[in-house]
Amino acid sequence: MSSIKIQNIEKQVKVLNQEDLAIFREWFWKYDSKVWEQKIKKDVRTGKLEKFDREARAAYKTGKTTAHLYKWAEALSKKKVFSHLKVADVVRLVRESRSL
Repeated sequence: MSSIKIQNIEKQVKVLNQEDLAIFREWFWKYDSKVWEQKIKKDVRTGKLEKFDREARAAYKTGKTTAHLYKWAEALSKKKVFSHLKVADVVRLVRESRSL
């Protein structure tokens, strides 16, 4: 998408009233979550996350990942929205999000 299109979208969002902005925010969050979920599912299907699974398990076994984080990730991976992820995938995603 060109920067002009992005600038036009930004201008339109900036003039939304609070109610419309809340509606847009909710829609965009759902849309972005769906796109992210599809990418993760594809990565899981194609085996892209297998390396991270092995690394996370190795980190856990050597004490480089706390048991608390691993147990939290295990619980999170059982939730419906993350049920397609392995525990190690959730650990990796949490670690990456903390480094942002």
